[in-house]
Amino acid sequence: MRGRLGSATDYEARYRLGYTDQGTGVPTEVDNRVSGILGNVSGTSRLGWRALGTYATTSYSDGFDYDRAFVTALGYYVFSPQERIGLGFNCAYNSILLSDSGENSGCGVAAAGTWRPNPRTSVEGYFANAYYGYTGVARATYIAQGWLFGLNYRQGIVNQSESTSFFLNPTTAFNDDGTTVTANTALLNALDSSQPGVVAGQRSTQTFGSVQSALVAERAISAIVGYSVGRLSYGGILYYTQQSTDNLNLTGNITPAPGALTDLQQSGGNLRVSYQLDPRSGVQSGVTTQYSKSDSADSTSRLSSFYIGYFYQLTRLTTAGLNYRYTTQDGEGPAAVDYVENAVIATVNIRF
Repeated sequence: MRGRLGSATDYEARYRLGYTDQGTGVPTEVDNRVSGILGNVSGTSRLGWRALGTYATTSYSDGFDYDRAFVTALGYYVFSPQERIGLGFNCAYNSILLSDSGENSGCGVAAAGTWRPNPRTSVEGYFANAYYGYTGVARATYIAQGWLFGLNYRQGIVNQSESTSFFLNPTTAFNDDGTTVTANTALLNALDSSQPGVVAGQRSTQTFGSVQSALVAERAISAIVGYSVGRLSYGGILYYTQQSTDNLNLTGNITPAPGALTDLQQSGGNLRVSYQLDPRSGVQSGVTTQYSKSDSADSTSRLSSFYIGYFYQLTRLTTAGLNYRYTTQDGEGPAAVDYVENAVIATVNIRF
């Protein structure tokens, strides 16, 4: 929900309800979250302000629950319509996450900036010195004649249902329309494993073990490249993620399933091709490889997957798909599992 308060203040508010079931003996999770952005309307002034906030509660099927909040306030200076930089403070609270001094809340410095030298290029980032450690995101995107190039980095605290410790992307602090540089839809589809009707490669966390904790420290970096011409699009992604609970001071936690890990490093990539048959249907195919390693379990594994799928748009908001996927994994160590999978999967995706 977006709107304007008076003549000089914009606002955006969101609510999200999430349910996560990993299907591996880990307690299921219900996550309720409200988020918002408040700031002055962009105009001719070189000075401005933005405030971002999130409050969330999470409950698990084993009876464990916790809540958390994150607020950032920034004052910014506009060097030009393409360049902004902001400085301010953040305050965070988490009922189960303690700092080195034993506190579950605190405030620190925050900074953000954007640079858009031309309509095809965007560089933006956010950094905060939270009471539990450093957190932030950075992103760079370039688009030219059907090509898309991107780099993404994030560091923070995550749980099962969120990709970072904030719901609203902090880099939107300076994006008046809440968007960044975007590519055409066909190209994004070729890069998106969650495209309706398409099932990506099996996640090795389901057969290798996972870091089972209410909160996990994570670092992740990814690089994407895509090309689109007419109905045909190609996409490739390389990524590296690192998750660990070793340095987190938690006052409580969920009940882990057998084989739970305290650390996990994963790297890999995938290549996809997408062809739009007509305005309502298309086919996609792709290959995925992923390498997983856990020092705590003294285990490694390598997963490879191939899939091909067909999807059809039934209505404006409903898409159906039929997919075939072949996956194989080879591993070493007590947490690794060797397996071969052939799967035929039907999907229905409804957006509302």
